[in-house]
Amino acid sequence: GNIGSGVFIEGGAENVVQGNLIGVDIGGENAQANGVNGVRLFATDGNLIGGDGGEGNILGTNSMNIEINDGASFNEIRGNFVGVDISGEMPLGSDHAGLSLAFNAHDNIIENNVISGNEIGIAIANESHHNQVLNNFIGTDLSHSLTLSNQSGIQISNDAYDNKIGPGNYIL
Repeated sequence: GNIGSGVFIEGGAENVVQGNLIGVDIGGENAQANGVNGVRLFATDGNLIGGDGGEGNILGTNSMNIEINDGASFNEIRGNFVGVDISGEMPLGSDHAGLSLAFNAHDNIIENNVISGNEIGIAIANESHHNQVLNNFIGTDLSHSLTLSNQSGIQISNDAYDNKIGPGNYIL
């Protein structure tokens, strides 16, 4: 992996990151961590990470798999496997958060992802607000049949406010 992040978007807007293997080997089955983040969105708006219909990314083992911070807003994180292998059934996980929204990250949508096998599934902190977490599989696989636990499913702390969790999340 890289010393820093696999993908780092700072400033700018409306970038698309789809169909990538980030923090895993070429087969998508084994960890090959980046030193910091799989994907980091820093003070950037309107980006799409993943997508619908198989356009998602596989984010395996990074310190944080997806980090959204420093006022990053109106980003969509959709249809990714976060903390698991390409099958979505083998935990690889991060030693921090599968997905972190921090430092005034706002109006972001986290939807239809598998977020499992991490220390914290989703962390929302440091005055982050008006984010939506919808229809995700947290601590399990797409079929809800496997337990792929995070230490904590969703953690909201440090003055985060007005975030919406649900409907439709399956948290195990």
